[in-house]
Amino acid sequence: MNDSIDVINLTNYNDTQACVIFIGDKRYFSELLIQTVQSEFSDTVILRVNSFDEIIANNEINKRKIFSIIMEETLTLIFAERYDEICAIAPEANIAIAYKDDTLPYNVLLDSECFMASSAISFLPMNVSLDIWLGIIRLILCGHKYLPCDLLDKIVKDFKKGDLSFAKIQESGQPELNLLIDDLTVREQEVLRSVSEGKPNKVIANEFDISEHTVKLHIHHIIVKLNVHNRTEAAIWYLSQNRNTTKQVIK
Repeated sequence: MNDSIDVINLTNYNDTQACVIFIGDKRYFSELLIQTVQSEFSDTVILRVNSFDEIIANNEINKRKIFSIIMEETLTLIFAERYDEICAIAPEANIAIAYKDDTLPYNVLLDSECFMASSAISFLPMNVSLDIWLGIIRLILCGHKYLPCDLLDKIVKDFKKGDLSFAKIQESGQPELNLLIDDLTVREQEVLRSVSEGKPNKVIANEFDISEHTVKLHIHHIIVKLNVHNRTEAAIWYLSQNRNTTKQVIK
């Protein structure tokens, strides 16, 4: 077995145990970090490999359920190119991009052609405290998606400054939107407003006294109605609508 796999003796683990795979070299995901994750989630097999090829070629890994794949940011474009391949061997895996520089995840969120499934991907900052970092990992392993507020804040701020316009996003291949805010139900408008403020589903659920499942359903309906790819594009659409309305009132 390739020695890039930090937890190399898979025979010590039950075949039914799901595994979490970190993809990246030891300079990014150190041995100590992998060991810390393993001790925190002792019922899960934690692996580190250097590349996607090692996952695909390794039968010991492939026969297990891959619960989550967490890749370093430099592998994002390679993952996009091999998306179908990875989905074939890990169809239920939660995907996360670990990053130190927010430039790449920022672009991923705006470029749905690069990642048509970007709404299903979590973003894992590597510059937070260990306690917070492990908390994010726990959320991801529980099946939740994580989008740091600072990423969404950056998009919102750039939009408000004029550095980012909804027209520019449409030029990248997004469908033209002709809907008005009134085409959404009152509750959908309320949820979308909260999404545009960067609030996570749990906070939105508490705000409106509804379940997180209901929040997810509202967001799904919003995305379908607006013909966008994810909640970030929906939030930008909402902000653009408000901006246009404000301009009309000023005039």
